[in-house]
Amino acid sequence: MSAEPDPAARGPRTFGLPLRARREAWGATLGVLAVYVATMSRDLAFYDSAELAMVAVQGGLGHPIGQPLHTLLGWLLTSALPGSGMVLWVLNLLSAVPTALMVLPLVSLAERLAPAAPRWIAPVVVGALLLHPVFWENGSRVEVYALAGLLAVWAAARMADALERGRGWLGAGLALGLCAATNPYTAIIAALSAGPALLWALLRRRWTLVGVALAVLGGLTGLLVYVYVPLVAGRDGVFVWGQPIDAEALRFYFSGADFGHNRGATGGMVLGHAWWWVRVATAEGLVPVALVGAAAQLALGRTLGIGRAYGLIGLTLTVLLLASNAIFHPAIPDYAGYLAPPVGVLVAGVAGLVAHMASRGGRSAVLAGALAAVTVAAAWIAAPPVWARTRHDDRLARALAEGVLDTAPPDAVVVVDSDHWVWPLFYLQAVEGRRPDVVVLAFGLADSSWYWGWLYRLHGDLEPFALRGPGGRLDRVRRFLAANVGRPPLYENLGLGGLLGRPGCMGPWLLADARACPVGDAERDAEAVLSPLTETLASGSPASDAVLARVTVDRAMSAWHLGQARLALAALRAGIPDALEPPAPEVVDLPGPAAWLQLAIRDAPPIGHVSENLALVSEILRRRGQHEAARAWADAAARAWSDSGAGERLITE
Repeated sequence: MSAEPDPAARGPRTFGLPLRARREAWGATLGVLAVYVATMSRDLAFYDSAELAMVAVQGGLGHPIGQPLHTLLGWLLTSALPGSGMVLWVLNLLSAVPTALMVLPLVSLAERLAPAAPRWIAPVVVGALLLHPVFWENGSRVEVYALAGLLAVWAAARMADALERGRGWLGAGLALGLCAATNPYTAIIAALSAGPALLWALLRRRWTLVGVALAVLGGLTGLLVYVYVPLVAGRDGVFVWGQPIDAEALRFYFSGADFGHNRGATGGMVLGHAWWWVRVATAEGLVPVALVGAAAQLALGRTLGIGRAYGLIGLTLTVLLLASNAIFHPAIPDYAGYLAPPVGVLVAGVAGLVAHMASRGGRSAVLAGALAAVTVAAAWIAAPPVWARTRHDDRLARALAEGVLDTAPPDAVVVVDSDHWVWPLFYLQAVEGRRPDVVVLAFGLADSSWYWGWLYRLHGDLEPFALRGPGGRLDRVRRFLAANVGRPPLYENLGLGGLLGRPGCMGPWLLADARACPVGDAERDAEAVLSPLTETLASGSPASDAVLARVTVDRAMSAWHLGQARLALAALRAGIPDALEPPAPEVVDLPGPAAWLQLAIRDAPPIGHVSENLALVSEILRRRGQHEAARAWADAAARAWSDSGAGERLITE
């Protein structure tokens, strides 16, 4: 299982781990942190980020199964801050710091592969590779995955040390339990990855029943953080998902039933999704780095402790977990968070191999330098490359939410379904107190009675309606709007507007009915705000570029359906960076009702993609008889889609 114990294991320890290169590792940690702080978000971000920020500031409860450790740390860090100016900066730092601290346990693992190598090599290689987007994506915005990733690799390094020394199991179990209190899937994969090594240690009596008991005790101690969930359930005035105040509600909450719609992918779908991920990850340099790391650990991992295949097992399990989602795209930001811990352990393998080869001198040292240069280059040029990251300038989530709230008529009901609208709007209202008269109705949560209870507590002047009645959430929302008919509704897109009412015009940001139609050119407000943001962000802030595409496509579809071809074209172009645009001739409004544009994209990303904007402009030009220009835009759409790694052609109908 392991060779002679490393003498360094008996020396000074850092975070309970043997670390020969203490100063070098801390130097690399600070270097990584400096890059992250320079490029991280300073404001709201999309999807779960705004929700996690909201519950952390309020001391509330987020989506199942709670992420209580992240929420508690966020609350402790922000509750003492004067005002709200630094709140989001500090919460983003809560992701940057754990990602940088991953250097320490990863260097400890790397040193096990090359115990006699120069001390500086492993920290430099690990630090450089931690700038890959798979780590940066969730380490540069408010998310739980950075904290979970640090705890997962720390647990792996603690397990390796405990298997070697025969003690330290309480700390290893505690690290894994705290990881589960942040993200259970990450902890489960970490435990399963070490499973073969732990079983082999039991069989060889290198892991005693006392050690097992201590590891279990440590894990249960870490899981005690989940006591926060029932304790916070009854809090009033803050957002508490599910309100798990009794045993039945608590069981439903922990079951994760709210997300059951994304389960049930068939075996064929899983394999297809996994192959799609491999193609994209290869283009981004992730697969080559992982293969080198896995090969290094298989060849040199006799002293690794957690098993030579730990990283490979973890990466395989993670990819299969992600591929099992029925709604799948490799660019979904959360996926990077799940991938970071196993890829991190494989990065330790790369660093260990480079250090081992360098220690042999001669031709091996030259090859080590070349290997380090190639793998670091693959990490640094992966999209978005280190020098092109613009997340520190990203204000899109706030711009969208403020645009809607600031232009909404008094007492409006804003009906939205997409996460990129719901959570930034909730945050601005619940945390910053912006436009408390406006009701933000999250269509996706309308099935849940707890959500209506929270909404009515937030807006005490709402008229009651029959919560229980025939039909599903659509009929429930219709009953609510009928009961509150005095409040003018706004709709996220034409789909929601068509289901719930008869939108009569384009509002400044959303669709409106006749009571909320703007006067003059106010409908162009969104384009005037979004176009400069598109140029500022370019492709350097993933997720935001996808949201820009989705929002502008939704807006264009609505404008086209209402017979406003000029506005549809302006909306589409607002989501396209100038560098991707071919020349576009003038397009005039079409007379009479316009047919709805139809666009089908094979493997269409659920989070939006600029290729949709380009393809729709091409379709508008074709319908105007401008076929040469249409072909140029269609070619640009195909190039953009191909660059996404989808490997399929773009299809318009």
